[in-house]
Amino acid sequence: QASFGPGTASSMERQGTPQPGPFTDATYMLTAVFRVFDPSIEKHLPEVYLIATGQILTFLFVISWTLTWFYNPEIVRSNPLKDRIGYNNVCVGFDSPPAVYVAQVLFIPQAYLVFQFALLDWKRSVLVRDRLSAFQFHLSRVTDILFMISISLFSLVFVIPPEKSHWGHSLAFIQFIVVWFLVIAANVYEQAEPIPLKSKIYLVVFGSSSFAFPILLIVDFILYDNAVARGEVPSGPAIPWYIVEFWDLLWFASLALSWFFVPKGETLEVVNELGVDGSISSGSESPEWPSSCIPASLSYRHRRPLPLP
Repeated sequence: QASFGPGTASSMERQGTPQPGPFTDATYMLTAVFRVFDPSIEKHLPEVYLIATGQILTFLFVISWTLTWFYNPEIVRSNPLKDRIGYNNVCVGFDSPPAVYVAQVLFIPQAYLVFQFALLDWKRSVLVRDRLSAFQFHLSRVTDILFMISISLFSLVFVIPPEKSHWGHSLAFIQFIVVWFLVIAANVYEQAEPIPLKSKIYLVVFGSSSFAFPILLIVDFILYDNAVARGEVPSGPAIPWYIVEFWDLLWFASLALSWFFVPKGETLEVVNELGVDGSISSGSESPEWPSSCIPASLSYRHRRPLPLP
């Protein structure tokens, strides 16, 4: 079942429940990683899964760097990435044991959240198809698919150490940077309301860092490798390290602040009901299930305006 449209409002809103203020909204988003794993929540906001993905990534970096600093400090002083760009990128923290083992484990919930976001966002796009242009609809679907592919490719950073291939290791991360921006841009563009000015400014900043950092990184890699191929010993990166690091840190800062600048769309209400007739109702012809295997039926309802779950 699906009820949708700009005028649709939840029973909470009809009863006059006030919308959450900035503090409540901030608290909710900052604790997103705990809410997405709560099985009792039936109202799902796709953006919360996106925010939680970034929080898991941040936690992965913090844990990895802590382990690397105490158990493998020599990698901090000298490594293939630092040789080429002049500073330690955050990826250095999970490039060696034991940090890489922990990072691989933490990567699993991150991948799960990416897939959940993509599937929920896809479902929402279908439910609100009537208010979307053809370009908005297809852009949302394409970026959702790219996001799932991208997070799968991102896992290669744990498989390909920079000592074996700094290109393979870094490109697995670079493509994720670009795709993440495309996902957020499509998510903002898909909103029903006019895009707020702060969101437009945010997209410019986030987009600039999402492309400037990878480009500068690639240029440094090419120039360094060319110098080595000519038999030279580079004394440092071709581009001043602080310029590359600026765009690097700006990307991470933009990612961390996305909860504040990215407008939130419609919620999806998932109603779990035990089937009594051995079938699943999905709004079309329902496949029959064996009587010994009675599934739960999922009913998605789109609601607008947004009450936080």
